[in-house]
Amino acid sequence: MYKPADARSHVRAPATIANLGPGFDCMGLALNGLADEVQARWSGSQETVLESIDGVDAEVLPRDVKRNCASVAAIEALRLAGEERGVALRLRKGFRSGSGLGSSSASSVAGAMAVHRLLGDALSEEDLLRASLCGERVASGSAHPDNVAPALFGGLVLVRSTDPLDWIRVDVPESAYFAIILPHRQVRTEEARRILPETVPLTSVIENCRNAASLVLAVARGDLQLWGRSTRDCIIEPARAPLLPGLEEARQAALQAGALGFSVSGSGPALFALCDDPEVALRVSKSIGEIFRLRGDQFDTHVLRADNHGALGFRYDREDN
Repeated sequence: MYKPADARSHVRAPATIANLGPGFDCMGLALNGLADEVQARWSGSQETVLESIDGVDAEVLPRDVKRNCASVAAIEALRLAGEERGVALRLRKGFRSGSGLGSSSASSVAGAMAVHRLLGDALSEEDLLRASLCGERVASGSAHPDNVAPALFGGLVLVRSTDPLDWIRVDVPESAYFAIILPHRQVRTEEARRILPETVPLTSVIENCRNAASLVLAVARGDLQLWGRSTRDCIIEPARAPLLPGLEEARQAALQAGALGFSVSGSGPALFALCDDPEVALRVSKSIGEIFRLRGDQFDTHVLRADNHGALGFRYDREDN
């Protein structure tokens, strides 16, 4: 196993869109352009330390290695590899926490991957996913792979089972563009889950199953029109609408401006619109932004494509390590 004492690694893990409309807790895709980064080296002892955190919202993130998702994932990766040495980590946040774009997942994946690289790519894909899920659990209270898996593997990932872990990955067409609107407010995952209904009508379940199945098929075929029609979620999104003021107005503005589909990323507050052209995506983001501007809300907008590489497929040149 390649693990010299002076080895260093530098890993990037992308932001993600989870659920994609009807795929609650089971699918997500990676985004190119927003990412967290972790640099790692051996600490010189058995202790893992978090040397620094900088970037977006750095001041609010925990410094305790047992509470920070990047260091928790790194420690679990070391354990799974049977490695007794600790690592020294530096975390750079590339986007806001609590955004609905998988911030904790990106940090968790980057922490696990940084150890993987130090060990000469010693861990299996399943162990990398398990280590990353440990980081996600400490951040959100539960280990949901719909953000973690695409941040790790890239593309669109459907997690068929969590016990045992079983997932399917497909590349996202390069013709897909995503207009992302990120209001400057947080939606707590715990609250977003608390308000979900305990029972739902069978007709709603059937509709969501139809849309989830056709969405995956649309991505695999590169059929963006079908993908757009398949983004409708009639179970989770309506229940969470009270936490997302302006949601329906934003949806109408997006579709009128040319979006093929529209939904909430994860538990929000981030919203996304699927488009087939970068100029259309820019127009859509401006149209949605106007809704929030009229409400007096602050927000960020992004036009992004998918990341089909993820952290597993991303490598820095040696001189960058």
